[in-house]
Parts: sequence; C-alpha cells; structure tokens
Amino acid sequence: MPYTTIETALLGRIATSTAYSSSYMTSGDYRVLGYGLPRAVIAKFAGLDRRDLTFRIVRDEWLVNLDVYTRYNGELRLLADDMDADRQELIDTIAKWPALNNSTGVYRAQVRPLAAPVMPTADFPHYGLQTVVVSVVETYDPGRLEP
Repeated sequence: MPYTTIETALLGRIATSTAYSSSYMTSGDYRVLGYGLPRAVIAKFAGLDRRDLTFRIVRDEWLVNLDVYTRYNGELRLLADDMDADRQELIDTIAKWPALNNSTGVYRAQVRPLAAPVMPTADFPHYGLQTVVVSVVETYDPGRLEP
C-alpha cells in the first residue's frame, strides 16, 4: 500500500478525536500554523522498512512523524500542560484504533518513544512542538510471478 494511503488512514483516525478536526491536520503543509489554531498536526514521511516474510508475503513498517504544535498563549507552565494533553490525546486515539479502522493490510499502528518537546523560541514564538513517531505495520501479497 502506498505511503499516502497509510498517512490518510492515520490522519483519519486522529480526526475522530474530540481535540482534532481535519482542518487541524495536514500532510507536510506548514501553512496551517498561520491560521492561529489552538493545535495542529503535520504528518511527514519518516521511513520505510520492507522485509520479505515469504516469497508471497511482504511486511512493510512505515514510520510517520506527527509534528504536534500547541499554541502558546503567554505562560510556559500552561503550555507544558496543554502539550501533554495534546500528546496524550493522540496516543490514546492511535491506541484505540491499532489497525487504523481496519485499513487494508494494516495490523498494527503504535507510537514509538517520543522526543523531548521544543518550547517556543524567538524564531518561532507562537507554538510549542512535539514530534510523535508512529509505526504502522502492514503485510501484503505483492503479486509476484513464480519463476
């Protein structure tokens, strides 16, 4: 299955959360940060590990970086709490739908260990940033012809 299908299924599951709507999420488009939203998720391709399990079965592990931006409203302590809540909402939503709503071939989606949050800086004062790495594993028959 192509990466775009995996990413669309992942963002579709996140959109079922009460904290996120589809207007808060994009695929690699940072313009969403200019809309002044309370939070935003930007999905980016992070890697692919492809392995042949047998001659007829292939296992792909797609890695998707979800850059989670939380709006900064003036107090770092409150921002840290908001960032924790936004991150946990994503983790809970992905854990609830480990097969991404039974997307074809997907049998597991899970969050990998997280990087440390990045607080607002003078160069980027409006949002705090956390990157959530999601591993999506699928198996499929590539339709190879036998020799």
